[in-house]
Amino acid sequence: HIAFTLKEPGTVLVGHSPYTLDMPVLAREFEIAQVKFDWSKLTIIDTAGLEAVAVPRKLTAIYQRMFMKPLEGSHGATSDAQACLEVFNEMRHRYSEFRGKSEAELALLSTHGRKVADPFGKLCYDEQGRLCFNTRKNQGVPVLQDIGYAHWMLFKATFPEPVRQLLRDELNRDMAKTEPESEQPSLFN
Repeated sequence: HIAFTLKEPGTVLVGHSPYTLDMPVLAREFEIAQVKFDWSKLTIIDTAGLEAVAVPRKLTAIYQRMFMKPLEGSHGATSDAQACLEVFNEMRHRYSEFRGKSEAELALLSTHGRKVADPFGKLCYDEQGRLCFNTRKNQGVPVLQDIGYAHWMLFKATFPEPVRQLLRDELNRDMAKTEPESEQPSLFN
């Protein structure tokens, strides 16, 4: 996703969301290869960020583009809810890839195929129904495959309570499978 040549400081890098994967991978590879690089001399242009400036994705901007009129009463709960419904209906009408799709299918499309498990979007379910992380570090990894990360989320980080409760429930369910019924403690509550 990135295009550049590292010949000297002052290099311009152009990438599409380069900070999400490309730059961390590149930095790690430089670290492994023990290559010193003055990152402050690198100019990074994010095409996804530029697109967001050129084509704002705020509800008021989308409404303006779709209906060629300003959104009256924007940032009011009723007005924004009504505008959101109008934009949704217009999207279903305007874009062929959305026509004929159920709300459940559209929900999955809107979250890049992940069924989000909590209101903060930190956990999701995979195709097998397993609870997975939905964070950059472990996106798509089942919780039970990285219990260390789950413990970090529970005990070291400051994730919201609904996220922590889902993690506790998942870990307690897993523990209940391996412990005899009479010895089923709830260590994560």
